[in-house]
Amino acid sequence: MKTAALLLAVLCSVGCSSTGHKTAKTGMFDDNLEVLLENFRKVENGKTNLNDLGVMGFNLRAKNIDYFQGVPAFKEIYGQEAFRNFDPNNLTKMLPEFNRYTLYRVPFKDITTVSDRFYFSTKESLKTGDDVTLSIVTMDDKTVIYHAIQHIRVDEKEVDYAFASGLLIVLNDILGPTQAIRDFIDSLKKQD
Repeated sequence: MKTAALLLAVLCSVGCSSTGHKTAKTGMFDDNLEVLLENFRKVENGKTNLNDLGVMGFNLRAKNIDYFQGVPAFKEIYGQEAFRNFDPNNLTKMLPEFNRYTLYRVPFKDITTVSDRFYFSTKESLKTGDDVTLSIVTMDDKTVIYHAIQHIRVDEKEVDYAFASGLLIVLNDILGPTQAIRDFIDSLKKQD
């Protein structure tokens, strides 16, 4: 009995930690978010052109940059509302106008997830980082007519509790999938 209590006490206090990393970067500005945002704030609608963007350090053909022409670019500026009273019969007339618009989406994502599992019952996860999308719309592949920043600062903590679930996973790994363990797991699931 003392051995079982000691084993239970050890397993309650033992755990592991893992770290995950999600990134989406372009390589521009050495993937430094502050420098990227600082330069993006210098863009001026109606004044900055594609050549100016290149001089500023923006390579709109870099990896991970999404490129859309036509209706998606038009919607970026004017939204779905612009199509509310749209006459589909005018579509062929409007396509040349829509195709004048080009949308570039520049991503920057750097999110780290650290998970700590205490084998007996608890898993804590902490996500931190930045998820940024820069939108640039040009007209006739020349002048920037719209630009916007969507910046989400991620700072989330999640805690999951499940009685003995971590312990059962460890026991299953150590002892193998025996019928006794499966029966024990099934009985715990029925209690929930």
